[in-house]
Amino acid sequence: MTRDQQTHHHGMVLSYQTMRQGLGYIGLALPVVLLLGGLLSGTGIEASISHYYYTAYSDIFVGALCAIGLFLIGSYGPDSVAFGFLSHKNITRLGGIGAIGLALVPTHTTKLVECSFVQCIMGVQRGSDLHHVFAALFFINMALSCLLLFSERADSSADPERQRQRNRLYIGSGLIIILAMGALYTYRISPDHVKAVMDANSYQFWIESIGVWLFGLCWLVKGDAIALLRDRETLPDAVNLDCAPARPRISLAYARSMQKLPEPVFIGAAMPEMQKSARHRA
Repeated sequence: MTRDQQTHHHGMVLSYQTMRQGLGYIGLALPVVLLLGGLLSGTGIEASISHYYYTAYSDIFVGALCAIGLFLIGSYGPDSVAFGFLSHKNITRLGGIGAIGLALVPTHTTKLVECSFVQCIMGVQRGSDLHHVFAALFFINMALSCLLLFSERADSSADPERQRQRNRLYIGSGLIIILAMGALYTYRISPDHVKAVMDANSYQFWIESIGVWLFGLCWLVKGDAIALLRDRETLPDAVNLDCAPARPRISLAYARSMQKLPEPVFIGAAMPEMQKSARHRA
């Protein structure tokens, strides 16, 4: 690989890492922005994140989910493990469709608002059912990404301790997201008077926020944005100062701080046996 190819490859890796970090920051910021917006405007906390579609912060809700969905659809992840149909591409594409569907197909509401395009065609109840299907796709993507895609295989080039820490975070987050899905399902099967109490305490909002926060945190870790979980840089045991020009250059101070190679043995003169043999022949 030439120097230009290495530079191009390095730039592509940095660009993809930046996109991973951006997705992580959006996931962490979305519930916080909606929460603060509702409190500052005096409307309070909505029953769920999806109900912010009917507030003044609908643009933030729709824009953030569309950005997440587009990134997931375009994410291929060559470093992931494929489990048959549950490949990185299939999982993230389903998650991306779910995120965009959440943004464009709103949930039901008791507010007096005009119906959206989908609600006008399908009806409010059917549109709400489709919204929950998209929500299930998105949450399943979050859980499978943490449990299957993010988990790293044993690699000698990675820091073993930091790798174990990252895998524990990914697996723990995936399990909590699965529990969050179960908690949201309990809302679906609860009677109306219980749902009213849950809505009054923003039960769905907090459960959904936990899942989105963990998902965003895992993407930040995957994008090397958190130094405490990033592989620690290790210095090589020795360095060859007579490296070829195409190899990476190092500073003199950096080279002096490392262990030097053994002194080379030069054969510039004849060995004693060779000298004796030469005198004997003379």
